[in-house]
Amino acid sequence: MHPLRLYLLISIVFFFGVHQLARSINLHTGPHHNLTPEEKAKLQERLSKLPPEVRDEVQKEVSESTKPKSETAGEETNKSFLEVGTNPNNPNASAFEKWLNERVKAKIGENGVNAKVFFLALIGNLPAMMLCCIPLFAFVLKILYLFRRVFYIDHFIYALHIHAFAYLAILLIGFIFAELRRVAPILSGWVMAALILTALTQLLFSIRRVYRQNWFMTVFKFLFGGVIYLVVLLTGLAATFFVTLWWPD
Repeated sequence: MHPLRLYLLISIVFFFGVHQLARSINLHTGPHHNLTPEEKAKLQERLSKLPPEVRDEVQKEVSESTKPKSETAGEETNKSFLEVGTNPNNPNASAFEKWLNERVKAKIGENGVNAKVFFLALIGNLPAMMLCCIPLFAFVLKILYLFRRVFYIDHFIYALHIHAFAYLAILLIGFIFAELRRVAPILSGWVMAALILTALTQLLFSIRRVYRQNWFMTVFKFLFGGVIYLVVLLTGLAATFFVTLWWPD
């Protein structure tokens, strides 16, 4: 099978599983019975853009959170769901801090009423982010093996295989861990650690077999390249968060 086709097939399965997991997470952070009419209208508008099954789940969470709470809980709702940096009304706040606070309130809401809608939108943007990171990973490989006379396209093809393997490993480890937590919670942590170590060892052997260097250089480049790519992934996640935050409704 063509490497790109294989990657796309596995990534569809992987991100579908991630999206299903994200849908099952409860993100409402407090009672929402004190929403203003404008906030309710914005919420309904955003819900209308979701698929029916997702919209029903989010609406159920919101309905449960609209039940009246005690006065103490009601007072807590006066606090912003997410306080970023300084108070936006502070004259010393930077333009970025003011913009960030405004976008957080617009996207997530004062009480986190739109948190799940925003979270699902963020998850939906991850496939595009990862697809952009693969060429960067291939570039990291090109730098690490600059004198190996390997074309960039070869690094790119190998990067597709590595990411496809990583997706499958994460799915299998996740399902095994979830099942073990249900039937044998004591063993779940140890088994998960062993599976992660096995997957990393497989990647290490794969890199040594493809690039045919000695063990010292293979381990060094594996660790050094892993740190660099971790920085790339974190940067990509941050960029995806801000793009999702900035993107108009």
